[in-house]
Amino acid sequence: MTARRGTDAVEVGGHRIRLPRTVSASAVQQRIGATAAAAFDVNTACTSFMYGLSVGTSMV
Repeated sequence: MTARRGTDAVEVGGHRIRLPRTVSASAVQQRIGATAAAAFDVNTACTSFMYGLSVGTSMV
């Protein structure tokens, strides 16, 4: 995967029981090559999608 030009942020929403505080966003950021973009995780268990959508929408 490669990031498109102008990628400003990488947001990952999710929750893992075994690793409650994951840093998935930085792994995705590195994998897609968006090294200049901000990266953050939204870890709110079942509601991660809704909170992530809300946070992402507010950043546009």
